[in-house]
Amino acid sequence: MAAKQTEYKENLYQWIWQNLEFDCQNLKTVCGKPVQIVNNGIINHGAGPDFLGAAIHINGLRWFGAVEIHRKSSDWERHDHQNDPRYDRVFLHVVFQHDVPGPVKTCSGLVPYTLCLKPYMHRSLYRLAEIKENSGLACAGNPVFIHQNAFRAQLKKANSEYLGYKVEELLKDYPVGVPVSKAWKFCVVMRLYHTLGMPSNRQQMWNVAHKAVKINAEEMSANEFAGIIRKIAFSGTHGIYTDEWVYTGMRPASRPVVRVEQAAYLHHALQLFPFRRFLDNPETAWPALLDMIPDEYKPGQTMLGILRHTVMIPALYLLGDLLHSASLKNWAKEEWDTSGIAMPAEVKNPFINAGYDLKEEKNLPGLAHQLKRYCRARNCHRCEVFKNAIGS
Repeated sequence: MAAKQTEYKENLYQWIWQNLEFDCQNLKTVCGKPVQIVNNGIINHGAGPDFLGAAIHINGLRWFGAVEIHRKSSDWERHDHQNDPRYDRVFLHVVFQHDVPGPVKTCSGLVPYTLCLKPYMHRSLYRLAEIKENSGLACAGNPVFIHQNAFRAQLKKANSEYLGYKVEELLKDYPVGVPVSKAWKFCVVMRLYHTLGMPSNRQQMWNVAHKAVKINAEEMSANEFAGIIRKIAFSGTHGIYTDEWVYTGMRPASRPVVRVEQAAYLHHALQLFPFRRFLDNPETAWPALLDMIPDEYKPGQTMLGILRHTVMIPALYLLGDLLHSASLKNWAKEEWDTSGIAMPAEVKNPFINAGYDLKEEKNLPGLAHQLKRYCRARNCHRCEVFKNAIGS
């Protein structure tokens, strides 16, 4: 099946307007009125028009109010702005492509001017905006965007962001009013279960974890605790049912029964593991924790690498932050940057196919962050490769 083609998110065009990344001289509305930008406005992160407080001369008159940004003129009605009174303040409709014969109207019957940016955009931006969504990267096949040094700088940025993203994920589960040692272990347990649910049972595993953390694992053996967690996951008596689990396409090692047991044994070991060890010897804490688990209940090496890198290292960075330990934070940051993790082909191949050299970055965790939250999200305007292209 062909890849579904979609349009760029409007944040690209909002960025273009916000930064005036087009030729501002001799601007004209689609009806031929001269436009002079005095103040392009302040971006609105809430509901309503995209930019507020704009001041723009149109045909010799100075207009004050709001500016709305769209890829196409037809998006105005597609988004139902003509029936939304919040858009009565809009006096200028800025678009990349003017695809309707007449002007748009507001709820009160006002007719905003339309400014089409396409003829005024810089060449690199114009080419970027013309690229359609496909299975590869937006810059694939476009040498103007490909610069290896800029790409490495971007991956370094993405890698650092990804660590922060993983720390924020942990904090989402961080309980209030609980001692740091217990609160920290709580959010680590939640993330261990969630990560072991990859790729299709994350929510199901999180649901199990939410019930499992209420059980005092320290009062029973690992086998007893695992038995209780299996009942929680599959008996249906705790609100989780067997038919909620996804089994399609699962390899034997990734099936729910296996992952639930692995999570239970990791959970039990973490609860018994001395909290102080994480502070005093972070480099040996994870291997020592795994030594407490029978081999048959340990995840495979690939999953262990994922758990270490995307859960434990960010968790130790968070712990250093919570306890104001610069040494622990520095250790976690260095491990994140240097130890690496095996990236699957589906993460690496889009970059390789686009013409990038991944010899030095093939095991960088930020590669996944770059692909998901920059390339596929079409946040090209935030990417160093793109900035390098339009600045050259």
